[in-house]
This record gives sequence, C-alpha cells and structure tokens, in this order.
Amino acid sequence: MSSHDLSDQSLADVDARLEPVARRALADPELSEAEAVHEVRKALKRWRALLRLLARPLGERPSDPLYEVRKQLRLQYITRIAPRPEDVRRFLERQLPATGSKEARFMQIGTIDDFLAFEMARRFAMSREVPPEIAKTFELEFAPDMPPHESEWLRCPNFIVRRTSARTSERRRGSAHA
Repeated sequence: MSSHDLSDQSLADVDARLEPVARRALADPELSEAEAVHEVRKALKRWRALLRLLARPLGERPSDPLYEVRKQLRLQYITRIAPRPEDVRRFLERQLPATGSKEARFMQIGTIDDFLAFEMARRFAMSREVPPEIAKTFELEFAPDMPPHESEWLRCPNFIVRRTSARTSERRRGSAHA
C-alpha cells in the first residue's frame, strides 16, 4: 500500500469519526447553541489538523472548505460595497427622467445597492472625476449651496445629475482633445 493510499484511508477513517461528533453536537438538545457551535469548531479543527499532517504525504496543500467560503464571501462583499461605474449608471438611469436633470435631494434610495450607487455618484460629483461610462450619458455637478439630500439613509450635500445629449458628449470630447 502506497503512502497516498494510506493517506486516503487515514482521511476516510478520521472523517468517519469526526462527522458524527459534529452532527451529534448539533442535534444534542442539552447543549446550548454556543456549546454546539464550539463542538463543531473543535471537530473542524481536528479535521484541519489532520489535513495539515497528511499534506506532506499527499504532496499538496489541503483545501480548507471554511477558508474557501470566507474567500468567496470576502470577494462578494468587496464587489458589493464598491459599485462599478455601470452599476452607478443604471441607478442614475432609473432615477432620472428620459431628458433633463434631477437634484440628488429628490432621488429615492430604496436598497443598500441604491445607497452604494448614490454614494459613489456623490463622490464622482464632488471630485469632478466622472468615469467615461457615466460621462457619456450623465453630467454630475456638485451643488453644496443648495438644500441637502436628507433621507433615512444619509444626509449629505446636494448635487445635480443631468442627462447629456449626444451633441453635448461630442462637444465635451472635442474640447478635451483641443
């Protein structure tokens, strides 16, 4: 029997012993939720310790399912809290009429994603650095002297969002190249 076969057998043996321990802890009515979670964590620690011990015979680093889940959740979190320019553009398209403009103080924020897109649009207006994906369709102007936006989500200085026509966009691009 090779060391690889031995490692597979050892892993199967430990799995057969640790899984029932974790399941019993979750099903035991005498344990509080905290105690049950503690028992499951202890079982997972034993499992990870075994994986580290067997990593050398297997010749590769073991995959830690908890680490993989955390890594995926972190990536989803980062993606969500930093809306892309196209997300902000879609938010503004929903907020503004087909032509004209709208002050930020009249914009409706209904979800966390709306809030994040609104906040990013506000930052673009304040910095006057509007990504091209948004600048093709919208012009953002910081307007701190106007009444502020006040909602259950936030209170902040006002800004104005205007839909741009194709001619305005071309004119702006032409003057940028001059």
